Formats: sequence, structure tokens, C-alpha cells
Amino acid sequence: MGDNGLYTCRVNNFSGATSASKIVNVGIPPYFIEAANATILYKPDAEAYLSCLASGVPTPAVTWLHNNIPIEFTDMAYRFYMSTKDTGSYSCLVSNRYGTIIRDFNIIPKCFLKVESNPDSPKVSILGARDLSESSHVVVNVQVGEEVLIYCTNGFELFPGTVLEAICIQDTMLKMGDKEINYSDIKCRKHITPITKQTGRRCSPTKRDTETIKVGIETDGKFDEVFEICYDKFNSVPIYSTQNINESLALVEPKDVRWYDNDLVKYNFDELYDCTIQMYHINVIRPLARGFDCCFTKRQLVNSQDVPPGVSQIATYSNLNIVPHWSTCGTKVVQDEYSGSSLAIIQVNVPDLKLSEALRYVVCKDICNLVEWMQSPVWRDVKYGLTYCCTIKDFEIAFGLEGQFSNGLEGIFSDTLMLPDTGRLLL
Repeated sequence: MGDNGLYTCRVNNFSGATSASKIVNVGIPPYFIEAANATILYKPDAEAYLSCLASGVPTPAVTWLHNNIPIEFTDMAYRFYMSTKDTGSYSCLVSNRYGTIIRDFNIIPKCFLKVESNPDSPKVSILGARDLSESSHVVVNVQVGEEVLIYCTNGFELFPGTVLEAICIQDTMLKMGDKEINYSDIKCRKHITPITKQTGRRCSPTKRDTETIKVGIETDGKFDEVFEICYDKFNSVPIYSTQNINESLALVEPKDVRWYDNDLVKYNFDELYDCTIQMYHINVIRPLARGFDCCFTKRQLVNSQDVPPGVSQIATYSNLNIVPHWSTCGTKVVQDEYSGSSLAIIQVNVPDLKLSEALRYVVCKDICNLVEWMQSPVWRDVKYGLTYCCTIKDFEIAFGLEGQFSNGLEGIFSDTLMLPDTGRLLL
């Protein structure tokens, strides 16, 4: 600010002289020097950071408002740990003699509904984000004013019907009609059972006797689909599964669940997956290095952790969702319609696989080195099975699935930052 100071001008002629002086103060109106998030999702005990860091000449002062009421705080950066009283609107007014600037914030209140990981607890149907996970439960957050559906297949202990419609008020409080109730007071009578629906639609371009089977949950006559199975009716086995994925994945397994039989499945799984019986027959054909320590176990095509928490997880325990698992095995196709990209991930399912044998099972060009999230050395460790990646076109050719998945999705899905809120996962 070198132009500040006293300025004087002097004028003279033969008749005399005169002068005038003026003090000049050069100033700068306030301006923000840090970007800020205007919307903050309320989370109990989480830190909120409201930034109104600004500069100007002279140094500006700040005034804070919460829900249009002034608060006693004079720093330009406002940090605090959130509780329910902190929700609402905030504004900061930064000013000096040359101007005023304003920044607004909004801490949005939510409901936090704990979904227990067992089949006899109420299940919440909501596409909200999962905020917290523990071994025994997940917590789903819901916007205030948003509707949630709460399911109990055979009814509730205190309410009629099998589905409750409620509106989030805040924390664990819900509104049903004109009554308010705490979510923790809602109890189920019995557990939910997966339902399958045959579509009559062929799902494989190379196998004629196939059909798309929808798997989901049915309550009060309404069917909610969780995933689809491409089913080989001749061999009575699933070929692959298809599901939509979004940000509300459970990421923890439910506790105390059981497997559910299905009329389409022709096998006795208790006997089929009995390790002692398996290893007797396998070792007669090909003695294994690990003897009787390993055997084929059940593997879910759609994992219970890869669907939204609650009722959707129960659907993954249908016997229609089982394939044999030795080590890491199977195939996944990850697709993102937003970016038009795909990636096929192939996992070799061979007992006692040796490194010298592994490359024989790579049936399309491996591009894992081009995919940043597939760089783990575990994928090349044959103790866990061999894992490799292919473009969607190469995958379709190698597995006889031409045109099944690649239409408009031929790009390579290499960067997880490209993924929006929803995507598609096939297994």
C-alpha cells in the first residue's frame, strides 16, 4: 500500500502562490482466500469446518449467524463437533470500510437407522449412503423429510401389515401418519425369505436352454428385485449374475443367516459341499498336495456385502446364487454406463494351481497393468488363485459371449474416480 499518504499540490504565478493537501488512504474490499463446501451432511460427533478465511485492507472483521441469530465467535474459520443443536443454516459476513462479502452454509440434519445383521431384525429400503459399519450392524443415513420403507416379512410386533412407511424426522425418530416413533422400538416377528421369478427370457447367446431368473424379496405382494441370475436349465447351474451397484453397499456380512432352497436347484448342497466326501473322490482321481485340508465350498455370485444393507442381503442366500469355490475364483465384469467403460476380471478356479501352469489358463490378453486398482501382487499369487484382466471385447470372444455386454461400453474401466453414484456389476 505504498500509495497511502499526504498529497500536496502547489500553484503559483507573479501574483502569488497557493497550495492544497489531501490525505489518501488506499483500501481493498474483503475477498475470500479459501474455497468452502456450502453443504455439510450432519454426522453425530463429526467435525464441521466452516471457512470464511478472507483478506482485505484494512483487515476485515467477521460476524457469524446461526439460523439468522448472531453467535459469539470472531474467528474466520469455525470448527466444532456436531450435535443435533448444530443443524441448520450458517452465514458469515466479512466486512471492512470498503465492502462486505457473505458466505452461506447449511448443515443438513439426517436420521441414522441401525440395521442389525440378522434376518429377524427390521430391514430398511433406502438408497441412502452407508456411514458406519461394525461387525454386527450397519448404519444407514436418511435425509430429513425423506421416506423410508421398513420391512418385516411376517409382520411387526406392534404394527399391522408387513411394510411400514415412515418419514425421517431426525436421529432415530420417524413419523408414521400423525405419530412419532423411535426406530429402535420397531421389531419384527420373523425373518425374510428370498423369492425367485422366472422371466422366460434367454440370457446366453451361445447356450439355448438358458433363462434369466430374478431374485429378490416380496412383501405385501410387491416384488423388489436385488439381482438377476443367468441360469443353465439343462445342467441346473447358474452361469453368471447381474446387479446394479450404488454407494449404499452394506460392506459387512449379516450374522446368523441360513441358506434358502429353490425349486430350480436340483442338488443336495449339504452332501455336495461335504468336505470329507469331496476329498475322498478328488484324491482318488488326482492326489492333491494339501491332502484333505482343502475342498470346494460355496461361493456367492452376488456377495452379501455388495448389496444395500438389510433385506437385499437376505436375497443373496438363495441356493440359486451358489457356485463352487476352491481358492479365489470366478469372473466379474465391472461396467460404468456413465463413462462407457468396462473391465472383465477373471479368477482361475483350479485346485493346487502351480505358477508354471497358471499362464495356460489366461485365455485373453491380460491388461491388469493398465488398471490402477488392480495392481496388488495378491492377484499373481497362485496360493489365492490367479487373477487377470481383459477388455470387454476380448472377454466376450474368449468366453463365447459376443455382444452380451460390450454394446456402448467398450472403453477400459481403469480409474475408480470415473465411477458415479451407480454402476453395474456382473459376476
